[in-house]
Amino acid sequence: MMVPNDNGRDRIKTFDHYDSVLNAFSGGDVYIEDHDIAVALEDAIDIIQIAEYLGCVPVVSKPVDVALVKQGQVLFRSISAHPWSWVSMAHRIQSEMIYKEAIIHLAGSWNGVPEEHKERLDPWAKDVALKHHAKLNEKRKMLEFTLASVYPGNMSAPCSELPIRREEYAKDILVWMALSFFRHWFAQRIIDKKGALAPDGGYNLYKTLSKAGEAYMDKAIINQFHVKFPMTKKAMNVLENHLLEIKECLKSVVEKSEILNSKCLLDVGRHEVGYLTCVEVDKSDIPWFNGYFSGGFTAADAAKEIYGIMDLPIGQPRP
Repeated sequence: MMVPNDNGRDRIKTFDHYDSVLNAFSGGDVYIEDHDIAVALEDAIDIIQIAEYLGCVPVVSKPVDVALVKQGQVLFRSISAHPWSWVSMAHRIQSEMIYKEAIIHLAGSWNGVPEEHKERLDPWAKDVALKHHAKLNEKRKMLEFTLASVYPGNMSAPCSELPIRREEYAKDILVWMALSFFRHWFAQRIIDKKGALAPDGGYNLYKTLSKAGEAYMDKAIINQFHVKFPMTKKAMNVLENHLLEIKECLKSVVEKSEILNSKCLLDVGRHEVGYLTCVEVDKSDIPWFNGYFSGGFTAADAAKEIYGIMDLPIGQPRP
């Protein structure tokens, strides 16, 4: 179809994108406006659709990848919002960085991902996400097992003479009471599905434990304990001090597990996501490095959900 360019009439943008794709065969630039993620995404999707139609996606994938990654934290926030869509887009343009980022968010938030989105995932992406979700579950299990069975300090050996007399253990009765009180609280959290089975995969529980101090089991909770097990004012203060020491010990257990360490490119300090992002994705998880290429889920399909992100004002918090 011929479109005359008379009287200052604008060119149809799709024609410019066809020119970019065809010029790419001879080493020409693929132009994408990247001053705004909404515009960059619109250009990128149009170019990828043309490349899919012409069967030459690898020719344009790199410049499209670069244009999107230049958006920095705005892009990474978008990926965290809809990782199931971005993982498909990353597969189409063969973007290793975006694919890894999307898998990290998929695996970390798997408990809370709607079933309809899980079902629409590419088989390879779903298998990789499930693999890393299982690894996270093992990490959670080991941490919770340790937290439920740790004995801080020298509780298990209050003296060097064996066998240890009951009088030696009796000296630490308030320490044992404080530890029992913590385990009571921790068991209630696990039974209430605040740990690995929670929609956030235990993120809030582990983060709370990592803060120690008054972040949990505060004065109001401790007073409930004293009502049930009344003791002198001095004994109450001693027990509370022991509990604070135990919390510090448990804080170090969480830190050593590295379960709260983030491996994603999103600045989780500024844009907290509310689930674990300690997933490590390597090249063996990237489909096109293993001879697997996406099937019928096209860039247009991924765009339907990704465009939903653009309804939010750029730079504003997600609801």
